[in-house]
Amino acid sequence: MIVIDCRCLQDDSKFRGIGNVIRSLITHLPNKHQYRLLSEKGCGTFECYGIELLEFQIPSNQNHYSKCLCDFLKAHHIKHCHFMAQYNIPANFNFPFSVTVHDLFNDSLLTNPKRYQQKLTPLLSNLHKAKHIIAISNYTKSTIIKQLPHSSVSVIYNGFNSSMATHANMPFDLSKPFNIKKPYILYVGNYEKRKNFLGALRGFIEFNKHSPHYQLVACTGHQPLIVPPPILWLRIKHYQKINLLSYLPSNTLATLYNHAAALLFMSYAEGFGLPVLEAMAVQTPAVISNRTSLPEVGQDAAMYADPDKPHDIAAALIKITTDQACRSSIIENMPKVLTQFDSKKQAALYDQLLTTLVQ
Repeated sequence: MIVIDCRCLQDDSKFRGIGNVIRSLITHLPNKHQYRLLSEKGCGTFECYGIELLEFQIPSNQNHYSKCLCDFLKAHHIKHCHFMAQYNIPANFNFPFSVTVHDLFNDSLLTNPKRYQQKLTPLLSNLHKAKHIIAISNYTKSTIIKQLPHSSVSVIYNGFNSSMATHANMPFDLSKPFNIKKPYILYVGNYEKRKNFLGALRGFIEFNKHSPHYQLVACTGHQPLIVPPPILWLRIKHYQKINLLSYLPSNTLATLYNHAAALLFMSYAEGFGLPVLEAMAVQTPAVISNRTSLPEVGQDAAMYADPDKPHDIAAALIKITTDQACRSSIIENMPKVLTQFDSKKQAALYDQLLTTLVQ
């Protein structure tokens, strides 16, 4: 019996890309009878899609968490545990496990290389014990191999939310609840420095000089208590052109993707880049960063720009919104790219690999 750790669906991760990835996996996972889902008792519920749920009682002493979890899994005849996120492996976890690694980023990635490596050390110690590591992109695999050259790593791409296109066709008036007016450029991300929301804003503002009738609609999820001052200043200065939205349900987000002139996604560092595929699912072209995993995901079905150069971003936005031949070519390339990231294919590959690990 194999247990899949779904504790991410009980915290704020359920609102992020990782939540979508886990839901997609357990929805399409074949041979569901040989799997169980791990949750923490009393910490929230989620849809199990026909797979039996194991509810772990959190011990009163957190120092005993790892041992108690191991005993709990053994008592339920579990042979192998798969963690769906690298940061969810308990310290000193003494049980056969594998893990999906989305990235090796932390908040010092872009600012302090020495501090970045220091903060990475506990995670690397846990990953070193894994029987196998699943990376969500070749870029992520290369970063893992660089840190752990002797580890066993394979790549299984994330599956994209195929229901996006269905939700996108639902009738919805964007103007009433959100004061959104077409045409608009869509940003999907949060305030982490690596997401480069500031760079996206600067690029849009430069684009807006050429195309002043456009609005930027930014879906940033749960906003921080303190918005970074440079972002706050641009928001105040250009308040009529920048519309900030917090967490949205999937059907509303799908509608926003569908009606957008383009997606703007200027991350400095991504382990994958799910919004790019979500935009493709409704044939919305994307202007994305030319760094890390994004060219691997976008391929020839997206436009690229330097995330540090507002003029470069603006030029790409101008081209994608005015050059119909370019736009049509990108849209024509989307289906062949999307087939590489099919949710059912992802689930089948997980099932094949995890089954092999317990044999």
